[in-house]
Amino acid sequence: MEIKNKFPHFKQLDSRDCGPTCLRMIAKHYGKKFSREFLREKANITLTGVTMAGIAEAAEAIEMRTLGMRISMESLVAEAPTPFIVPWRQKHFVVVYKTSKTKIYVADPAQGLLTYTHEEFKKAWTNTTDDTGFVLLLEPNAQFYNLEEDKTKVKGFSFLLPYFRPYKKLIKQLFIGLLVATVIQFILPFLMQTVVDVGVNNRDIPFIYLVLISQLTLILSQTLVSIFREWLLIHITSRFNIKMISDFLFKMLKLPVLYFDTRNAGEHLQRITDHTRIQNFVSSSTLNMIFSMITFLVFNCILIYYNLQIFFVFIIGSGLYVSWTFFFLKKRAALDYKRFDETSQSQTNLLQIISGVKEIKLNNSQRKNRWKWEFTQISLFKTSLSSLKLSQYQ
Repeated sequence: MEIKNKFPHFKQLDSRDCGPTCLRMIAKHYGKKFSREFLREKANITLTGVTMAGIAEAAEAIEMRTLGMRISMESLVAEAPTPFIVPWRQKHFVVVYKTSKTKIYVADPAQGLLTYTHEEFKKAWTNTTDDTGFVLLLEPNAQFYNLEEDKTKVKGFSFLLPYFRPYKKLIKQLFIGLLVATVIQFILPFLMQTVVDVGVNNRDIPFIYLVLISQLTLILSQTLVSIFREWLLIHITSRFNIKMISDFLFKMLKLPVLYFDTRNAGEHLQRITDHTRIQNFVSSSTLNMIFSMITFLVFNCILIYYNLQIFFVFIIGSGLYVSWTFFFLKKRAALDYKRFDETSQSQTNLLQIISGVKEIKLNNSQRKNRWKWEFTQISLFKTSLSSLKLSQYQ
């Protein structure tokens, strides 16, 4: 069960990033912020992940005292000073930041801030017959507080702006088309009202024909604007995508060889594939969102003009709809991280099979490699089911 707490939490980028991310959370708890890449380098992370010794080495590199030991559940609750790092389900690391007589509070870099009963925690932590488990205790030295913090700022979507500057004129034309489409949307309901109130009530057939011709003209104009907008979008977004992937490859090829020794090839391929999602967001999603917001404002004005009570009902319903959507965003983000990790692992397995087929056949390990890929597909299938359940529940 997820809880709210002031303990800092960072999300791991992939399954091998849990150890450095745990250390990053503890450093932030003591008032210092370090970059993910800096801690990954100090922890000597490899393709298979990081060890407890690697985390301890990284902690000592940022002036923290470390002590690794095996202790019992009773000692963990009564004596171990929080926060500290523990191995989790024999393949992961988490931070224990608070303990009580009945609960253990955990900061999981893969899932968030969680709370477990002693029995639940014990099953995931010990996995041994003697009811003990490893812990890595950490405490800052005096020199820790004199270290310089990482000043790297998260850019957010601002990094996309330079890619659009060469297309200012095309973007202006897009917004003009958007404005024209909005005006047409605004006019159509009033034309329909005129047909009923004036043409039908007065049985004025020529007037009805005139209004219907006007409606047909507006609808055709709206269609032409839409076609024009789609042509502009494909020109902008295609160039945008090529430039962005080219810059990604340029930066990646400038990195040292050590960087590639700690990451799977499938991870890089998946990042390139995910650029398509950014392209779709910039092209269709953003424009549709802007169009929907303008249409929302326009039809609110129409509702206020016709009936104030219906307007208030509509506003309350819209507010509830937006709140309901935001309620699911965090769960969707968690599934998205999981999907990225599993898809990159699947691509890595395929690359290993294709590029190492000679070695695989020499070692007679065809079945092992095929099963490895199939297990990843099963995980992807389960993640897809979870995403579908969430969407249907929403």
